[in-house]
Amino acid sequence: MNMLERMEKGVVVLQPLQRIDASVCPEFSCRLSKAVHEGSGKVLLDLSQAVFISSSTLSVLMAAQKQSLAEGGVLALCAPNQAVKDLLSVVHLENSFSIYDNYREALEALHD
Repeated sequence: MNMLERMEKGVVVLQPLQRIDASVCPEFSCRLSKAVHEGSGKVLLDLSQAVFISSSTLSVLMAAQKQSLAEGGVLALCAPNQAVKDLLSVVHLENSFSIYDNYREALEALHD
């Protein structure tokens, strides 16, 4: 899976550079879970380059959110496109995550 990983201002940032569908969900799940478990407790998933996420991806996100909360951390999403926003809304998950319109806003909120 093509995904950038970095630490910025104490926040682990993951930025998928492709569609997140069933074919990459196993690797995506492992990398996200590792970031949640081994990181700073603050994980930002930058969706600015992910033009599509599947229902399998939603399951991965929910599992990572549960893991993050159990470990006292936070998992936030930023820069989702309209299709991703619509999918989250249709399945009533838009309030399950902190979702920010852009990267800088999200990073500042998590950094505080």
